[in-house]
Amino acid sequence: MELSRDGQWLVIRSDETGTGETRVSRRFARRLSGDTALRMVPTGSAAALQPALSPDGRWLAYSSGAVVGSREIVVQSFPDAQQRVVVSAKGGPEPRWSGNGRELFFISGGKMMAVAVPPGTVD
Repeated sequence: MELSRDGQWLVIRSDETGTGETRVSRRFARRLSGDTALRMVPTGSAAALQPALSPDGRWLAYSSGAVVGSREIVVQSFPDAQQRVVVSAKGGPEPRWSGNGRELFFISGGKMMAVAVPPGTVD
């Protein structure tokens, strides 16, 4: 579960069926005021785990199993999911944003990695 820093969005993961690699995990988001309808967040992978919202709430990072044999870190625009970029090269779990939202941290090969994310874009 991930709450946006401004308290406007809640992102949750729902494990629906299967176990291990066959588990289907989906992400849902809802505003906490105004239009509070639950909406699915498309991630391109049924095995997208560990959602992390950027401090400005415009980007969602997650660990994706869409790449065969590896879990890669993906950053996508939120909530529209129109832009999606793989930012890791050799896998990694547990994406976490820096306080200013311009870097994303994750573990890869037992080392902490950092990827610069320029403001307003992920490409």
